[in-house]
Amino acid sequence: MEKKETQKNPHKRKQMQSQQPQQSQLQQKPPQYPVPAKCTKTPWSEEEDKLVIKIVQQHGPQKWTFIAQHVPGRIGKQCRERWHNHLNPNINKDQWSQDEVWILYLCHRLKGNKWSEITNYLPGRTDNAIKNHWNSSMKKRIPELYQKYLYFRTHNKLEKPASSKYQQAEQEIIKLLQD
Repeated sequence: MEKKETQKNPHKRKQMQSQQPQQSQLQQKPPQYPVPAKCTKTPWSEEEDKLVIKIVQQHGPQKWTFIAQHVPGRIGKQCRERWHNHLNPNINKDQWSQDEVWILYLCHRLKGNKWSEITNYLPGRTDNAIKNHWNSSMKKRIPELYQKYLYFRTHNKLEKPASSKYQQAEQEIIKLLQD
């Protein structure tokens, strides 16, 4: 109703515009979400890590708000992130093998930067670890890996196939790339 009035009455439109702050979109700040008072942004201590591990062992990796209630100064999101990217014993923290690098290269050709989808082909590696490895190490190796990929495409075989642990993933990804 008010919109129709402003369209008919140019004086009303000018009056409404003058009441609005005159800021360009670039000048406007994004909304700030308050950080909970009990939330700390300090590095995790060994005691906090042990506490999260103990509570997750007792209650399972869920209900992060409940877990955070037992870790002073931390919120559920922080506890969840710490568990999934650092404390979970199923995380593979070893150096990246040549097979993993090759699988990551193929997955990236297939899926792009969809790190959480790529985790399905690299068991034990977190989406965050995969993203970090790609951004820090893999970009430099693309030409070398691309040559290996071209050899496969022209000869329809790999010079050196992946180890048995990754052979199925390698075959599956290559089949998807050929389709």
